[in-house]
Amino acid sequence: MSYSKKDIEEWKKEYPLLKDIWTTYDDFDKDIENDQNKNNYITVCGYFINPWKGEKEKHENFCMKLVRNLGHYSDHKDFLRYNNDRCKNLNNWAYNSMKKYSIPEEILTGCFDEYKFIVERRKQTPSCFYYEYDKKYSEPMEIIISRYSSRSIILIALLYKFSPGRNWIRSGFSGGTGRIRSNLYADQPNELFYDGFEGEVMSSYNPTYNVGYGSA
Repeated sequence: MSYSKKDIEEWKKEYPLLKDIWTTYDDFDKDIENDQNKNNYITVCGYFINPWKGEKEKHENFCMKLVRNLGHYSDHKDFLRYNNDRCKNLNNWAYNSMKKYSIPEEILTGCFDEYKFIVERRKQTPSCFYYEYDKKYSEPMEIIISRYSSRSIILIALLYKFSPGRNWIRSGFSGGTGRIRSNLYADQPNELFYDGFEGEVMSSYNPTYNVGYGSA
């Protein structure tokens, strides 16, 4: 199975409009050193890491971050209200880290299972589960990247339709073709990027995209 080793830093450059996602990723990747719950993370990760197989420090560092990010050892209760986007972002961050640093998948599944066990023991319902990308998709990184690009396209479309930024976006169109000059969206549906933007797809009268604005 092929894997794109494109770093998250490269994704940030390609999809700058998704800054909220990148901020979340940066939070997920923050250093663990000064965390007051570090000893709890070390204890949990001790069950999943086999030091005799080598690379313990790298594996342990990732494992502690994942346990922290799942949140069930923190003082707040946000982990009980894990929303869908945050869970997806956590899984995407974890999967990318696993591939980038050759982390055994057993560490990921172990952390999520331990999170589920702790939450259920507290008579609560787990709200985030591990996505087995490798089992569900032949090219999992392509699925993750396509989600980012699709979301970025929607943001550009809304910016074009409903804000003064439409002139700035229009300047990025090439000649009379109505296509963005960058190759970033070469494989995406092009109807969003034609000059006839006021068509059915993004009409303010289309209830799917009715965001409460008038025509730009």
